Amino acid sequence: MTGGSGDTQTGGGGGRDDATRVLTWAALLGKWTELARASVAFPKTSQGAKWRKSVPDLIGLQAITHALGEIDLLREEEQGLALDRAALGIETHAANLVERFAEDCDDPELEEGLTGIEEIDELIDEAREAWDLASGGEYAEEVDDSECGLEDAADDAESSEGEHAGGQETGGAAGDVGAGEVKTDHSGEGSGGSARSPGFEWCVEAERIVGEHPAELIEQLLELGFDGEVYVPSPGSVLFRGEPAAFVSGGASMEVVELVESFVQGVGDARRGERRQVYRLTDFATGRIVKDVVIDADAVPPGGQPQLVCAMKDGQACAVSLAPKWVSEIERLRVEFVEARR
Repeated sequence: MTGGSGDTQTGGGGGRDDATRVLTWAALLGKWTELARASVAFPKTSQGAKWRKSVPDLIGLQAITHALGEIDLLREEEQGLALDRAALGIETHAANLVERFAEDCDDPELEEGLTGIEEIDELIDEAREAWDLASGGEYAEEVDDSECGLEDAADDAESSEGEHAGGQETGGAAGDVGAGEVKTDHSGEGSGGSARSPGFEWCVEAERIVGEHPAELIEQLLELGFDGEVYVPSPGSVLFRGEPAAFVSGGASMEVVELVESFVQGVGDARRGERRQVYRLTDFATGRIVKDVVIDADAVPPGGQPQLVCAMKDGQACAVSLAPKWVSEIERLRVEFVEARR
């Protein structure tokens, strides 16, 4: 089994026209999962029970290997996140298999991260080699859910400057302390602290979205034992197309990323970068809302009300207030994206 079909180009997206990049990583992986599930075979050994328990991991490795071979079907801006998820998936499946089989191997020279079962180790090696080909780099075997391939995320983050009528989609990263936040040390505004940690950001893709209360999301994250940061729209607040709507710190597992992604409706795919905040500026003389300003979370705040609230900080739930009834009546606003001056 190899890292992709023979006529498929691998790597960072140079092989196909943008018009053909219509798949998501989930769809691509799903296709190969079905094929792997249909073709998997099991040896008749005394370890049959362990092999049967290993079916999801064996299928997962095969699916990731082949999906990486077609990663150029994704849009270029989605390929970085897909590689992160693939790396995390490879190491998760490999770790499960090692835990299950390596204890039975008496080879003192067994390489760490392998099981000692030739058929399984071939699948693990092929998945890592496929990642090498798709990324154009050397696979980092130490990758795990605390790294997730994000060491270069700061270099990938993009920012833009200008004024928009709620209409530009930008790359970067989101988040900052907002209404409903109880703890006093969560904002990172102007401090260069946690705001500088790269992670995953989601931007609004719909015309507008209205924030929901994250109580259920927080409960699910606590059950997963997530120990990072999560920022979501303030309940009842309206965010417009192109504005950052959610942020998860870089130590998040794929399961956490997908959980947050499913919570915030009307957003595009996750992007890597540092977190940003949306400030809503009001003319206090007239009470009229003037505009939204999107800026890096560690930049000097421009004033106004932050629209993203911290739902979790260092694995601890943060108190978030209920939505005021009037907030969702806000009309479309001018949105200004400010590039941070460092």
